[in-house]
Amino acid sequence: MRYLLSFFIIILSTNLAFSTEDQITIGTKHKIYSETLNEEREIWIYLPPNHNPNGNYPVMYVLDGDRSFTYASGLVKQFAENDKMPNMILVGILNTDRNRDLTPTHVEIDEDGNPQPFLKTTGGGDNFLNFMREELAPFIEKNYTSSKFRIFAGHSFGGLLAVHAFLEQSDFYNAFIAIDPSLWWDDGILNKHLAEKISKPRNTKNTFYMSSANNDGGNGNIMIAPQEEFMEKLLKWDTDTLNIKSDYYENEHHGFVDLISFFNGLEFIFKNYRFSFDKAIEDPTFLDRHFEVFSSQVGYQFKPNEAVINRIAYTYLFMKQDKEKALELFKQNVRDYPYSANAYDSISDAYNLMGNKEMAIASLEKALAIDPKFPPSIRKLREIKGE
Repeated sequence: MRYLLSFFIIILSTNLAFSTEDQITIGTKHKIYSETLNEEREIWIYLPPNHNPNGNYPVMYVLDGDRSFTYASGLVKQFAENDKMPNMILVGILNTDRNRDLTPTHVEIDEDGNPQPFLKTTGGGDNFLNFMREELAPFIEKNYTSSKFRIFAGHSFGGLLAVHAFLEQSDFYNAFIAIDPSLWWDDGILNKHLAEKISKPRNTKNTFYMSSANNDGGNGNIMIAPQEEFMEKLLKWDTDTLNIKSDYYENEHHGFVDLISFFNGLEFIFKNYRFSFDKAIEDPTFLDRHFEVFSSQVGYQFKPNEAVINRIAYTYLFMKQDKEKALELFKQNVRDYPYSANAYDSISDAYNLMGNKEMAIASLEKALAIDPKFPPSIRKLREIKGE
């Protein structure tokens, strides 16, 4: 309990990084009113670089947003830029009453058995999950055309709620990162819930990652024992539908274990996402096979990244001098990313080099219909038309 955080910042639609003149922006702040919670809630949103409003991005929902948003957005960006996972939207949720929202049951005594007045509002976890599922996620998916691949991440009490969400809403979230979760809560109530569930078959494919910190001298035994018990039980469940991993960080304490846990949690979820570029060059069909296997592992259909397909296509177009193969790959991008001006701009290069000026012009005009200010297409169209 000594590690509980309770932050609430009230700023609407402003940048997250400030200076007197120039700004470094990593996201935006927004407010939405929740009928479920009967209050206004603040969320921070990170969009990937060159975000396409018609895109199809996975979403990671992160609790304690004011604490975790900065480093989590950096990790998401770095992973995507190195082809370790797709570009992703990050949603940080700020607190109003942390003890209320992140606890699954009502308890008024702390881990030492002492009554605590500040615990009187606990037990609102199910209500908060309903807010996320019925109000927050629809808001994100309406305004940012995100995909249905959702990750739930939380630390401490947030980790407790991540475990609760895994047990109760695994049909809605695909993956979970539970960082040093407070599974001691209510005499290990979630371990009891898991024990009831493992006798029943699962019908969803999920990835679950949990970390534990070395809290000796603090609440080490209270934290770690129920975490170990949970993982032991979880491994007895239907492992055909579960990707499971837990890590113990001997050199990290509760308050600092979240950064490395986010990193390794994301790496575990997307452990088989990255592929060999050389193999993809040797055999373009390798990429489709690779993503079919990865998609079956995580229970969601992922497509090869548009930029990666473009790199391979241009390699065939210029280095391998195989225009037909390049055109086939460019067509794949147009098919998979029909909202992308860049996809149509790129395929125009293949048509142009193949002497098909009519299709090159049509592709560039399609790119400019999507983005009238797309500079490469404006230039190429003038060149082809001799203007």
